[in-house]
Amino acid sequence: MKKSRKIAVPLLLASLLIMSMVGSAAFSVVSPEECAPCGDWESYPLYAGQDWLVGEVLVNNCEDKVCVQYVLDDEVVADDFGITEVHLAIGSDFSDIPQTKKGNPIPGQFEVNESFDSGVPNTSVYCFEYEGAPGEELIIAAHAVVARDAQTQTVTHELCVFSGVDTEMEGEGDIFVPAVHTWVHPNWNPSLTEPLDDAAKWIWSSYEVEDPRNGGLVDFFDEFEVVGTPTGATLKIAADNAFAVSVNGNPIAEVNLAGDWRDTSTFGLAYVPDPSPAAWSIVHTYTFDLDEFIGKEFNQLEVTAVNAAYNTDSPRANPGGVRYELCITSEEEVVGREAASETAWGGTERMVSKGNWATYMEYTIKDCEPAEPVLVDTVQVFAKGAEHQSIALAAGKSYLLEASGTYRFANWGEYGIADAAWNHRRAANAPGGVAGWYQQESTWLQVWVDGAAVDWDPDEFNSEHIYTVEVTGADSPVVFKIMDDYYADNSGFITVDIYELP
Repeated sequence: MKKSRKIAVPLLLASLLIMSMVGSAAFSVVSPEECAPCGDWESYPLYAGQDWLVGEVLVNNCEDKVCVQYVLDDEVVADDFGITEVHLAIGSDFSDIPQTKKGNPIPGQFEVNESFDSGVPNTSVYCFEYEGAPGEELIIAAHAVVARDAQTQTVTHELCVFSGVDTEMEGEGDIFVPAVHTWVHPNWNPSLTEPLDDAAKWIWSSYEVEDPRNGGLVDFFDEFEVVGTPTGATLKIAADNAFAVSVNGNPIAEVNLAGDWRDTSTFGLAYVPDPSPAAWSIVHTYTFDLDEFIGKEFNQLEVTAVNAAYNTDSPRANPGGVRYELCITSEEEVVGREAASETAWGGTERMVSKGNWATYMEYTIKDCEPAEPVLVDTVQVFAKGAEHQSIALAAGKSYLLEASGTYRFANWGEYGIADAAWNHRRAANAPGGVAGWYQQESTWLQVWVDGAAVDWDPDEFNSEHIYTVEVTGADSPVVFKIMDDYYADNSGFITVDIYELP
């Protein structure tokens, strides 16, 4: 199935990757330069995946060339599809199309092979040299690949780790057990220098410290997984009375600790220099190197909390606890749409009845001889002031009005004669007193069209008294009138032939 359409096609071939001639094809690929298409381009459907209409294949010829162009539909292009490959062959019959013994086409051996790194919405114009007679049928095999890339989108993740019962600590026999929500001193939360998320809880190894006089140390662990690539990490932490933090074994901070604090059994001033509320009420904030997370499926936050020694046996007089939150942002590239690729063929006629669904196009060579204008009406425009109408001229079509002959507008002997655009005046009635042919500035004595003066061609005097002007039809007649301010001495008429232009 094909249809005709008018297009504006660039006749410069942008780039062609041309394979050597194969098979018995009698057509060679040439540049489309100096090839004026014969009339409208013929349009054939371009189907991908056998039943998806993705565009059209346009075909035309000039006197010695047959030319082809692929064009995708706008909605297909809007869906990010483009032409990534084209393979094109042409012949007088099927034997000219490279094919297997079973008749299946071999696109890779077609005369035209071109690929595009980025899919294109339409191709350049491909032309084949050809010297055939109008009316001859040609076989055109137009193959293409229509594809689009996968589409990804960036998804932002946020992960927060909070101190709580999901936090683990070492129990007996190197077994990890959940941390405990410890007794919360009334001054802890109100005294914090900045609030922490409610999900972050004060934790310790027991509800109340077991040895308030000597203090103690507890190691806490949180494992977490970062999805994608980390973009930011912030730790906020407060402790009564001191802490050390590391991520994946990399030290982040030590606060209010001194000396060989991990190896002592009593946490006096030598190891916890400032046991006062001024130290445990401060919320410390850290941002740290994101490389510590990249490439690790699981990550570990280790927080060591230290309770300073105090001269008391009351656990509520010297409580121990730590509270923290670690929040990490990351970005992940997620495939929102898979890549897609479909083979496509122009036309609807199957090359083989079974199996391969490849199709072809049948194109008839057009006669490039220019069509002649067709005479559709003749109107005699009399010089007595009446209006004269033509037949209705079809809307949108171009017509040529050809006015010929002369009429008399005054009884001045050899003068007083006019044609459609000029008038012959005697010296007594001529500009500067010189007899001759003139055009009135008022455009009177001319043939007017549809109530207005027109620019008859040529614009200089024509001794054969023939003038033309082009008009466009509007599904209505054309009205002619010879304009004069006095018609009593007028006689004769001007003949207007109306031609429909090809």
